[in-house]
Amino acid sequence: MSEKQPRNIKKALLLVGATLLFLATYIICVQTFPELTLTVYTLALAGFSIAYVVYNRGFSRKNVKMEDLPMSWSTAEKHEFIEDGRRRLERSSWMLLVIIPLVIVYAYEAISLFLLPQIASAIGMEI
Repeated sequence: MSEKQPRNIKKALLLVGATLLFLATYIICVQTFPELTLTVYTLALAGFSIAYVVYNRGFSRKNVKMEDLPMSWSTAEKHEFIEDGRRRLERSSWMLLVIIPLVIVYAYEAISLFLLPQIASAIGMEI
């Protein structure tokens, strides 16, 4: 087993746990404070998504090769530019443990609002 495999399993378990926590919290809170819950989840998703993109500089350093950078730069500058992009992606990966569960919560809400009533009416059930 490689060294990355246990790390990836740990991240996957954290992602599942965060998703279950966010979804359970959403389902409970939306029953009592629907407007506040939706506002908090929306602001959290927007804030974390914007922060992730800004911190990673719009992903402008992702998949950049040495030959893609200006010839006027030294090899050390080119290497540092590429490494800075990798470091930023690695350091900000924790934000995905918030962003992905929030997107899943919104997907759950969209399915329960739009898709399930359509399916129920198509098979003659009422929700």
